[in-house]
Amino acid sequence: MNILGTRVSPTSYKKVANQVVEWAQKAESRAICIANVHVLMEAYDSREFAKEMDTADLVTRMACPWYGCFVLKELKVKPVFMGQRSCCM
Repeated sequence: MNILGTRVSPTSYKKVANQVVEWAQKAESRAICIANVHVLMEAYDSREFAKEMDTADLVTRMACPWYGCFVLKELKVKPVFMGQRSCCM
């Protein structure tokens, strides 16, 4: 799926959680972007930022940000953020 020129994976929370767990079990290093409207607009305004987002293994919508925090906490993973603080910190 493409939103304003940015690739966003058409998926569900369950599929994202399962994918993250699979990558973690294989000890694979992956990049996941949970994109809200602000992130999509930044990518729209900055081709450089959009290129960085295009390198992510998974770009998912941020309709429910606490869910991503829940998954990270369950996996005992410390998140790395490019911007604002979040519930995960």
